[in-house]
Amino acid sequence: MKCLNCKSPLKNLPGKRAKKFCNSTCRSHHWQKQARIKKEETEEVAIEGSKTNDGPSIVVSKDNSIVAEMQKAGIPKTLKELKEFCPKELSGLARSSWIATNRKFYNI
Repeated sequence: MKCLNCKSPLKNLPGKRAKKFCNSTCRSHHWQKQARIKKEETEEVAIEGSKTNDGPSIVVSKDNSIVAEMQKAGIPKTLKELKEFCPKELSGLARSSWIATNRKFYNI
């Protein structure tokens, strides 16, 4: 069997559980890499400031409904309107961060 991180051969002792990693550094790197990949896969909404003053460009990985809503409704003038634009997938700290970022951008 080989290390899941660096692919170096592993020596397993009979009667013991099979090793998956050659040392704790490889184990740590492997799980950090897995967490990073999972985060990238589950992250559905990324917000980038637009270089023009059209408002922030919102990139949605699979569903373009948020982009269509913002283009249809225009620029939010109040905090209540901005909160209505917040993606439904966001909650808690991610939602607060999204609102704060866009609040600064729109000077609300």
